[in-house]
Amino acid sequence: MDPRHQTSNVVDASWSLADLRDLIYNMLSLLSVELGESGARRATTRRDGRSLPCTRRP
Repeated sequence: MDPRHQTSNVVDASWSLADLRDLIYNMLSLLSVELGESGARRATTRRDGRSLPCTRRP
């Protein structure tokens, strides 16, 4: 395989990963805003390490 072709593939893959990183960051930011607005609480944990079931109030 031609070294230029390999370099092009690596650069394209790098840009794809950067786009994926940005997409994930934006999704998590939006999720955080939505959870903050809805007043969602964090699930608490029991002493044995198991999480308590989350209940949703209307």
